[in-house]
Amino acid sequence: MGGHLFVVHGDLRTLRCDHWLLPVDTGFSTSRSWNQSSAWRRIMGFLPSLMPPGQRVFEVPWSGPARPWPTNVASGRRTPPTWLAESVRQFLHQASTAPSTLNRDRPLLALPIVGTGYGGKRRFAGDVLNSVFPALDGFVEDHDVDVALVTWTEEDFAAAQAARRQHGRTRWEEELSPLLLRFPISHRAYPFCNF
Repeated sequence: MGGHLFVVHGDLRTLRCDHWLLPVDTGFSTSRSWNQSSAWRRIMGFLPSLMPPGQRVFEVPWSGPARPWPTNVASGRRTPPTWLAESVRQFLHQASTAPSTLNRDRPLLALPIVGTGYGGKRRFAGDVLNSVFPALDGFVEDHDVDVALVTWTEEDFAAAQAARRQHGRTRWEEELSPLLLRFPISHRAYPFCNF
């Protein structure tokens, strides 16, 4: 069946979702905005000093909704953005196999624009988005989960929407557009669209 990919402007730490990507480096360091969250305080005692070799995603004990998944997204400036897309894929695959915690038709996985803060790719956010969107689109096409890419700033939201448009219409838009064309423009409803 497949799920949907949403681009949302807001605070990922407050989003009601099943699972979310918590950006860390190999030593489980993260920025102040993440390590001051209540989720960080709940999991920090379970984290080893280093990410296990060959692993980018670490599963922590958790009960309830909004389970964080510490994921290594600190690639540095010289690492290609495709490395970050692989970290995202690994998060999506692991989190999608964990039990759903919300009463939704399908699980909701969420993530920020990875690697663009302390991950070393702030000046290359467009390249990161262009690498990550195919991974996100491909995942929701093949799995019965919804994914929310959550942006913190309006600039990041605009960049994410532009990158999404650059990658073509989504399956959802393909399915909905013939139905919308039946109505006059003044009567059309465009959910999740910004004009």
